[in-house]
Amino acid sequence: MAWNTLSPHWNDVAIIMLIIVLCSCIGSGVSMFGSLHQLTGLSMMGSGLSLVVSILLVGPLSIGLYSLILSYIRQEEMQDSALQTVIKTAMGNYTNCVISYFLMTILIALIAIPTLGIGAIILGCAYAMVPFILRDNPELTPREVLHKSRIMMRGHKWDLFVLVLSFIGWFLVAIITFGIGFLWIGPYLDAAIAHFYEDIKGEN
Repeated sequence: MAWNTLSPHWNDVAIIMLIIVLCSCIGSGVSMFGSLHQLTGLSMMGSGLSLVVSILLVGPLSIGLYSLILSYIRQEEMQDSALQTVIKTAMGNYTNCVISYFLMTILIALIAIPTLGIGAIILGCAYAMVPFILRDNPELTPREVLHKSRIMMRGHKWDLFVLVLSFIGWFLVAIITFGIGFLWIGPYLDAAIAHFYEDIKGEN
């Protein structure tokens, strides 16, 4: 279903994915440059910049991409280009997108260390529906969005985990292509998760 959804749109989603990846590399590039030249201050600044860019830019754009894919699944007519649609979605509900993404990042990071990453996987699955809930319920507060996602995912976290595991072969293909394949495989997984959302939405 995900493959059929993206078949007419592979190039559009790959370009958007490339933009998101390039944005996420801004801070990482500064940090890496500082590390290579033993500039501790620059390296630390790059790490901080990476976090800020991730929360203020990468997060909202990623949520916009999820929303775009959901529009493809629902066969909604769009007046703008794919990239314009993603940007408008991210900016249209920007505050909620930023705060929701920030809360998810903090909560997952806090639980990852004491649980050796296992808790982060569980919590990541619990909050996997956040981008779609933000799109369908823009009136909800970030706290309500996260709560609604946890409710929706009760009894479905293992199903989603298995779905993601089924993409391991594709991830290996992406690694073989030096990461270039992720430009298509990333949205492919996103589309599968979007279909997953459509399946369980009716139960809630």
